[in-house]
Amino acid sequence: MRRLLFPFSALFGLITFIRNFLYDKGLLSIKKVTTPVVWVGNITTGGTGKTPWVQFICQHLEELGKKGVIVSRGYGGDYEGILKVEPDMDARLCGDEPLWLAKNTKATVYLSKDRYAGAVQAIQEVNPDLIILDDGYQHRRFHRDLNIVLLDASAKASTYKLLPVGHLREGFSALKRADAVVINKCNYAESQQVNRLIHKVEKVKKFDEIWKADFVFKEWQPLFKDFHQSFKNQNISVCCGLGNPQAFVKTVRNQNFQPIEMFIFPDHFYWRPIDIEKMTYKMKNRQSFDLMVTEKDAVKLARYKKHFKEMGMQLWVCKMKVKILEDENKLMSQIDQLLESQ
Repeated sequence: MRRLLFPFSALFGLITFIRNFLYDKGLLSIKKVTTPVVWVGNITTGGTGKTPWVQFICQHLEELGKKGVIVSRGYGGDYEGILKVEPDMDARLCGDEPLWLAKNTKATVYLSKDRYAGAVQAIQEVNPDLIILDDGYQHRRFHRDLNIVLLDASAKASTYKLLPVGHLREGFSALKRADAVVINKCNYAESQQVNRLIHKVEKVKKFDEIWKADFVFKEWQPLFKDFHQSFKNQNISVCCGLGNPQAFVKTVRNQNFQPIEMFIFPDHFYWRPIDIEKMTYKMKNRQSFDLMVTEKDAVKLARYKKHFKEMGMQLWVCKMKVKILEDENKLMSQIDQLLESQ
């Protein structure tokens, strides 16, 4: 079946090449704003860990006493125009990742299909020290001062083939536009997987350094603060809607839990009442009253608090953090230089 897709993959690659060629030659215009712009993106579809990296950069800004704005397309959000995300919004309006960022950073989050227009409004209303663009490395008509590209070390080799055969939005040659490359989730991969990606990057461009980072477990946090604060038993279940659910499942197992029920849904999934009822019915039959979820999914599942409490079930949010394995200060200094240039 995959062989039948190769002609489409070649066509996709040709269209991407032509588009990039037009931008490189200045035949397609690029817009620029006065505030420094950092872009956190990837060359694949979903699952590389961009959102925690956006949070990581926001935390760095907070430590410096600087004001940050996040501009996102808000994938899956049912909004129109430009939307300023509030922490108490419904995820169906703004999307799960922007809502999580609004809840977990001090940055102001704006959504706009036209990221340039969103950034312009953010500058007018907030006057930030730095704009962080979440995803959209291929959105070339908006100038960025620093391009950070993430590659997922835990992804299968087939991931790094062009769409629709694999998950590449564009080939590795696109990394020529990057200022920094991070091999992410190294702790979920074998060393040969990490080295294979490093080799692919070095064939394209000789960076001063290719950073490696782990995605590290921090703690389990109960979603419902007014409910039971400890695990009822070892009969735990797992629920997630991620681009790469294997990493989350591995995290759960690394914490000495063996899930008896696993509910794996598509990336950015929005649970309906019937989905919740089916899930909790299966859990109750297995005497499972603790459900492990990701931070991204928790913001969507929280709306079913009443039902979960009636079933005697707690949701445990897996709190994670980014850990750069070496030269963290050197990577962050690139952002510091942008701030100093204002």
